[in-house]
Amino acid sequence: MRLLILDIDGMLGHVLKSYFESLNYDVATYSPDVDSIYSVEEEIMTFKPDVVVNCAAVLIKESEEKL
Repeated sequence: MRLLILDIDGMLGHVLKSYFESLNYDVATYSPDVDSIYSVEEEIMTFKPDVVVNCAAVLIKESEEKL
């Protein structure tokens, strides 16, 4: 199975990546901070995953600081 995990910079994405790789899934990741050249759409079209898991989130503290 091909699995694309969006935003592995946080704890959830990192743990999911490790877990599914241990089960021999074909795992690709997308991180907006690192992969800013590519869009999520391009990653999906290139990798053609069976499943996409979105682990992106905005923390409450960070959202309040940007107001």
